[in-house]
Amino acid sequence: MRTYCLVVTELNQMPTLIIEDAQRWSRLIANGAKQLAIYADNLSLICNEKNELYCGNSTTMRRTRKRLSSLLHRLQKPISNLQHILEALRIIQERTEHMWRRVRMWNDDSNLRHYCITRQLSTSNLHELLLFLHKRYEYEWEVKEMVVLGLNGKNIDYDLKLLLAAWCSNRHAGGDEYNAKLKELYWCMGQRQCPDFRNEL
Repeated sequence: MRTYCLVVTELNQMPTLIIEDAQRWSRLIANGAKQLAIYADNLSLICNEKNELYCGNSTTMRRTRKRLSSLLHRLQKPISNLQHILEALRIIQERTEHMWRRVRMWNDDSNLRHYCITRQLSTSNLHELLLFLHKRYEYEWEVKEMVVLGLNGKNIDYDLKLLLAAWCSNRHAGGDEYNAKLKELYWCMGQRQCPDFRNEL
């Protein structure tokens, strides 16, 4: 009986955690887009400085090298921020997977399967939602990881637009189906106002 009560308590807490994670995910993606824009601006300045490096006397070249060194140093900050964002996204993805595995196990129990967290949300419904989110976050995280790793590529000048598009598209953890699933959960929890989960940038 005590175990059942503990499971029910955990089930009751999960929907709120899912919504909080979805909101945090959206904010992290938006912040990541800002960091990429900063990176792109600094990279553009670096390219301009490189073009001017040998277009003057020795004094001008020294100044240009100094500015170039400063810009290269500044370029590391958005990369570092993006790595922290990627780690935060990974934590959300892994927490969602952990919840899904827990609910999948409980869903095999006939008593727990039909337990209603709210009138509109049963354990079985929660299991389906977590499976959906687990897969979506997993696929999206892999895309974001590819973007961050791609910033260290040799052809970054050419690839940057593609990387920006890949970060901002949110094909997996975004879009109408993703948004609709979370809005449905929000409604099941009796909330009148639902935040926008579409990650529109």
